[in-house]
Amino acid sequence: MGVAGLWCAGTAKIISLNDDFFRFLAQQRGARFATMAVSMQLGFYTYSGFAFGLGRLRCAAGLVQTRREIVPLEPSEEPAPEST
Repeated sequence: MGVAGLWCAGTAKIISLNDDFFRFLAQQRGARFATMAVSMQLGFYTYSGFAFGLGRLRCAAGLVQTRREIVPLEPSEEPAPEST
């Protein structure tokens, strides 16, 4: 199965998992609106998948700091104002 087959399978799965929602949109706002909602949701999942993959690759390559050194703040010489 190539990339196109995986994309088609993923698209079918997303639509089948959300078919009640898309049917609701079609009843309330029309088929054109529901079709646009499907395309927006597919774009969101595609964008999120690429962002996750890129972040994972950067982390695996050591380009991301996973922990930072915590430097304690020096205590100020002025007392904190009291709340009334």
